[in-house]
Amino acid sequence: MPHNSVIAPPGKHMEIGTAAMTMTPDKLDKQGRAYMPAAFEKQILAATKLLEPGQKETIKLKAPSQPGEYEFVCTFPGHAVLMWGTLSVGR
Repeated sequence: MPHNSVIAPPGKHMEIGTAAMTMTPDKLDKQGRAYMPAAFEKQILAATKLLEPGQKETIKLKAPSQPGEYEFVCTFPGHAVLMWGTLSVGR
């Protein structure tokens, strides 16, 4: 089953995951990624493309200047409920 990851501000993983639930895989963002809700485009810090089992991708990003518990979430429909976690940013 495919997966993709999105890194977002604190408290946003379910909003983003829920918005992606109704999207179809053919609706791609400007970077060719599926299940990326346009309503959250400016809040998403980084994201992977849709990955098939066994595929890997590395996300490189500049850490946010604001310390906090940022979230990562799989936006493939139905995955956001269980497939999410936190990215801690310190000073």
